[in-house]
Amino acid sequence: MRVFVLLIIFLNFSCLQLAVAEEKKAVVTEKYAHPIVEIKTGKGSMKFELYEDKTPNTVANFITLAESGFFKGQSFHRISDDFLVQGGCPNTKPDGRGRFGTGGPGYTIDEEPHKDLKHKYGMLTMAKKRDKGTTGSQFCIFLDDADYLDGKYTVFGKIIEGEEVLKKLAALAGPRGKPKDYVAFNVIVISKNKTKYEVKKNK
Repeated sequence: MRVFVLLIIFLNFSCLQLAVAEEKKAVVTEKYAHPIVEIKTGKGSMKFELYEDKTPNTVANFITLAESGFFKGQSFHRISDDFLVQGGCPNTKPDGRGRFGTGGPGYTIDEEPHKDLKHKYGMLTMAKKRDKGTTGSQFCIFLDDADYLDGKYTVFGKIIEGEEVLKKLAALAGPRGKPKDYVAFNVIVISKNKTKYEVKKNK
């Protein structure tokens, strides 16, 4: 009898937890149509909306890297006044090896340029080499419009909170894009539409 009662209590508790989880999921889905990430820096935090509907694989890659802790402890390695702030290189970690700006996740993905997504102030874009199919983990936050890059790189998000932090980072621009100070950051996933993302990687 006691075992039966405990089983009923456990089932009721499990159902309650499931109901709460579903409720939270519904609220997040209703509030945010797209995934939201937060880039926490030594100068403050910024939040970005990611265009999962237009750049699905790029967003899947970015979220997967963030959830794996890939970005934790990295620093922005390039800051050019009135152009961009760039990060995502693992070589910038305290235990990193190699020249800043040359590191990646160990694989590449194809670009996903979309005609409706332009290089404007506050937009989040994946960096890459000149060749196609060389996108990895490095990303840029634009400080000004750069329409000449449209169609060549993947714009996949925009800033929705923390523009004052972006301005603080911009103030650190140094000669040839080298920051006056290296600011550490991490990327945290605030909300998403899938439990697990599958990234299509280049062979």
